[in-house]
Amino acid sequence: KAIQEQAATLMHVSNLYGAPMPYMLRLTMDGIAIHGSDVDYGSATHGCVGVPEEFAELLFSEARLGDRVLITNRWRTDVYGA
Repeated sequence: KAIQEQAATLMHVSNLYGAPMPYMLRLTMDGIAIHGSDVDYGSATHGCVGVPEEFAELLFSEARLGDRVLITNRWRTDVYGA
């Protein structure tokens, strides 16, 4: 579950790396989050789930405290259908 309410600001900056984390949605209290990121080959998020900024903005606007989050490496037909 997402464990943090949406921030008042849309631009969070990592306090460990000084990296911008636009539209950050915290997943854990030890720093794992979903946020807008450069998703080109060779880019890194230091352990977070980086998504294109346009998609991060959509998630940020739709997510609510307590929403379930499922992170997978493939489409889940058992969850989402064919």
